[in-house]
Amino acid sequence: MPGPRRRGGDIRTLAFCAVSTGVFGYPKEEAGPLAPYTVADWIAAHPADSTA
Repeated sequence: MPGPRRRGGDIRTLAFCAVSTGVFGYPKEEAGPLAPYTVADWIAAHPADSTA
């Protein structure tokens, strides 16, 4: 699966709140690579909410 894209080119960086990797102990090594695909899945499921 290719990584997420935005209008005008590829996304080079992505920042997200990782409170679950501290407070709830979710493994950082798993959270980092998973996050861009989770965002891409959400955008695909909610195209009207992600046209900015």
